[in-house]
Amino acid sequence: MQLPSDPQKTSAYDSVVADEPQGFKCDLCDKYFKKREYLKDHLNIHAGRKRYHCLYCGEAFLHRASLARHKGKCHLMPV
Repeated sequence: MQLPSDPQKTSAYDSVVADEPQGFKCDLCDKYFKKREYLKDHLNIHAGRKRYHCLYCGEAFLHRASLARHKGKCHLMPV
């Protein structure tokens, strides 16, 4: 980590934050996401958790959109 050369930056932390892209970072693979919810879904991929469950058949999905597509195709529900 480089020490800040700008007198306006008061700590090394300020320097690091200024150089990183904005968003929420996955600590496991260093990907960034615009929303915390997207990061939560992404972390479930690393953990193998499927948090969206179909109330009709019990099948589980990683993403809410996948569950909606499933309901539309398999249970003839509007998406």
